[in-house]
Amino acid sequence: MKKIFILAVSAAFAITACNKQELPEQENNVYREFTATIDEGASTKVIFGNPSGSSIPASFQVGDEIALYDGSVAHTVSVTSVSGDKATIGGELPEGFNPVSAYYPASAFKDGKLSVPSTQTYGSVPVLLNGPVDTDYNSITFSGADAGSAVVCYSLTGDIAVKEAYLYYRDEATFWVANYTVATPDYKLTFNDALELSSSAQKIYFVVPAGSKVLTLEIKADAPESAYGVDDYSYYRRKTSAVELASGKVTEMPELDFTAENLDGRMIWEFGSSNGGDCGWTVWDGKGQIDGNTQADHAVITMGVQTATVQSGEKFRTVYRGDMKYTTKFSVPTGTYRFVAMKSSAPALMDGVGYPEGTVSVKEGIKFDITNYSQWRGGTNQSLIETSADENCEIWIYDMYVHFRNTSSKVDSYIPTVTPLESVKEFQFKFADLTVTTDTAEEATPPVFDLYWIGFFNSIEEIEAYIAGTEGVSAAE
Repeated sequence: MKKIFILAVSAAFAITACNKQELPEQENNVYREFTATIDEGASTKVIFGNPSGSSIPASFQVGDEIALYDGSVAHTVSVTSVSGDKATIGGELPEGFNPVSAYYPASAFKDGKLSVPSTQTYGSVPVLLNGPVDTDYNSITFSGADAGSAVVCYSLTGDIAVKEAYLYYRDEATFWVANYTVATPDYKLTFNDALELSSSAQKIYFVVPAGSKVLTLEIKADAPESAYGVDDYSYYRRKTSAVELASGKVTEMPELDFTAENLDGRMIWEFGSSNGGDCGWTVWDGKGQIDGNTQADHAVITMGVQTATVQSGEKFRTVYRGDMKYTTKFSVPTGTYRFVAMKSSAPALMDGVGYPEGTVSVKEGIKFDITNYSQWRGGTNQSLIETSADENCEIWIYDMYVHFRNTSSKVDSYIPTVTPLESVKEFQFKFADLTVTTDTAEEATPPVFDLYWIGFFNSIEEIEAYIAGTEGVSAAE
């Protein structure tokens, strides 16, 4: 026996499109009625109730709009009355119009198919239904099983108020997209009033196309007091393996806790004599040096020799390296702090800025690496860049929801979102393979760069606010 949706319309879901085509004036319209039933009682949208197995209890309501389709043209009718598990639908239709199929809601039907709406409303779930029209008996039997949609249910506990929720519906777990842009969600759930979480689980639902997908939930709430210059914070929970979403069924995800005291706890290292000096960071294998006391707002890093000076033709070449490492264990809730950012003149130096002519441009030598996760995007270059008011400085931003890859085994791994990131050995930025060419061996001088801060942030907007606050200027667009 098929298990499908039993649904009811809520006023929270607005039906805006009708797909009714303009009727030629010469056509004669006649009023027609059909009896509509839902296979095992299923309907379209849900007034919230706990799912029973893979079904959600509900029913048709007067005013629901349904698209009737003859294979080329669609017309809209509506529910005029409901009695038990049967509904009467009716409307003006062209004389001779013979529909073969019906689709609910009519607002989701276009170009011969149903599409899940990208914006949905808490309090109603726009499940897609369709069914054949029996013109001999003027009857329609709807089913959710063949309409191509599924329902994802999240149970939330905690003590914050959810203002909006978003769902990322992806083929893979990584959030990286081209052209250095941040991934955007696929579905949005709006709330008439903020949803206050408590120790009792609150359920939210998304309707999505059926399929095998990786799902990430984002909920938006008021920013905590520790936030920098933003009103809202987003909290993320990602399941890195694909979820099978069967058509016409509800998939329940594991219960998620959003208790405020567990959501906070970022790390920001601010360097220089007015801050934390070297903040416990060290330079690559002890071959370089970090001076956190000479300058008030930044540390000065002297790179070490990676490959000793050798003669190449009439020139001499020396390869330098200045990896920055933090080896003290720490824990950060990366479900809150999605981005890692760093302000430094190292990227400009790796491009040959601030060093004598002849420096080989090897910015690709910058890598972000975490023990147990390995290299960010498999060692591929930066994610996003913000400009700085300080000369030759840039702010490099890494999206922590992008994959990390072991460059030897080619195995991908992902930073946790439900549990904190536990850095157990080395959290590091590698500045390697900086080749400097000089006329004589004696001219080879270790390059130097500045490091202002490294930290975890909730959003790009918060990073921009932090830049503005620490530099006293507005961050660049």
